[in-house]
Amino acid sequence: MPREHHVFRTPGELHFGAGVVAAVGQVARAWGQRALVVTGARSSKASGALDALRRSLEAAGVRVFVFDKVGHEPTLRVVEEARSLAQSEGCDVIVGLG
Repeated sequence: MPREHHVFRTPGELHFGAGVVAAVGQVARAWGQRALVVTGARSSKASGALDALRRSLEAAGVRVFVFDKVGHEPTLRVVEEARSLAQSEGCDVIVGLG
């Protein structure tokens, strides 16, 4: 039986590496003005990464809305909750942290 061919494409970008948090604001600003930051409940706060990301976004003129309920394997309910927040706040860019 022949294998199916699958292609995954996304219009987004993936940025990672040392110092990337400081540059996220300018990158996100090219995509929109209202960002939903999707992250977990603890480590990004404890490490200071969430605060640094927020500063970068706000310095670039991007309004920040944080969804911090993501676990190891998010359920459909969690995804729907994040989508609902993004929609209600008019978010036009999503930034994942973690």
